[in-house]
Amino acid sequence: MKVLNIPNTLTIARIVIIPVFITSIMYNRYLYALILFVIAALTDLLDGLFARLTNQKTALGTFLDPLADKFLLVSSFIIFSVNALDTKVVYRYCNQQGFNSCHRLFPALHDHKLNKD
Repeated sequence: MKVLNIPNTLTIARIVIIPVFITSIMYNRYLYALILFVIAALTDLLDGLFARLTNQKTALGTFLDPLADKFLLVSSFIIFSVNALDTKVVYRYCNQQGFNSCHRLFPALHDHKLNKD
């Protein structure tokens, strides 16, 4: 049985998508990040389905598939946490410096008083 079959290729593609996904969030390209996340989710669905239907399960796929899932989810949690933290820090700095445009730049933080935490 070949190691580099279609399910394993889809799993490797999901791993390759992760740095592009993180970069798109870092540069505030949230639509691209959403599209990449949906593509990664679809590859997760398709690789498992295809491996079972065509009986192409491999030891590499059994190892890589859960690893790719964990990489995607953990990196998502980390980048969203860091991104939210950066927004709060910048908002606090704006308020301390007396900039009047902080509430226009960060309306969600201003409206929900998240800058108090």
